[in-house]
Amino acid sequence: MMFEFLRVLLLQAMESSPESRWYIFGSFSRGDPEYKDIDVCVICANDRDAQLIRSSCDNLCSSLPIDLIILTEIEECALHFIESENCKLIEFQ
Repeated sequence: MMFEFLRVLLLQAMESSPESRWYIFGSFSRGDPEYKDIDVCVICANDRDAQLIRSSCDNLCSSLPIDLIILTEIEECALHFIESENCKLIEFQ
């Protein structure tokens, strides 16, 4: 039930910046049954998109234990966050 709720909220938030890429990482993405939160990273084009995403995620972050990180493409290139944290792209069929 929680996963369907998460999916619905993520799909709603994704609409705010359709070109952004959404990832999960951390204990939840590794399948640890004792995860405490769901780590989500969003890579977007610019600061404007980052603000749109942050606003659209208010409901998501207040409803579930979500740890949200938003980076621009430039920031991700400098940090190599996706690779270093072994992030997995969120894709819905």
